Amino acid sequence: MLMFLELSILKEIKKGELSSEDLMKINDKLKQLLEKSKERIYNLNFNFKDTNLIQILSGYDTTCSSSILESNMIETGTSSVVVHDKGSYCHGRSNLLFQNETSPIIYLAHQMKELDKEILPILTQEYSNIFLFHTLDEDASIFWKEYYLALQMYFLSKKIADDKGIDLTMPEYNPQVVKKLYKYKGEM
Repeated sequence: MLMFLELSILKEIKKGELSSEDLMKINDKLKQLLEKSKERIYNLNFNFKDTNLIQILSGYDTTCSSSILESNMIETGTSSVVVHDKGSYCHGRSNLLFQNETSPIIYLAHQMKELDKEILPILTQEYSNIFLFHTLDEDASIFWKEYYLALQMYFLSKKIADDKGIDLTMPEYNPQVVKKLYKYKGEM
């Protein structure tokens, strides 16, 4: 039902015609996902205070969400981040976790595919700092699911920064580097 609703709403958006009922449904969905995301992160029982490296396991369908967490952490100087493609993780990238076994691993998934069913049990058996962020509880299109996962990554970014005593809205930058490079508009 929700997928049909989304398709009909998308058609109306293209025409520029959305009813107030459609807008209310969209607004209700956004509120629901916002609350679920917030609750999921607030219930996370882990302190990131001493975390210097965060490893993210992502796939083609969770690229947007992994980019949000990576960007927030890197651009605010909160933590170093390495994003691993799940397929590449099976071919040598697992060594980084082996060498840094206390670093948290953020595992992103929209569904439990064959590879997820293979990787997760192995990782959870070997390491304790594995956190699965997913949309398995959402019966919606990939667009809503990725939005939901992206919200989780925003709240996770805030939690990690709060645990480390960092204000995400006021990152400290190297003034010399930023002044010279931030507004660069020349040839690449």
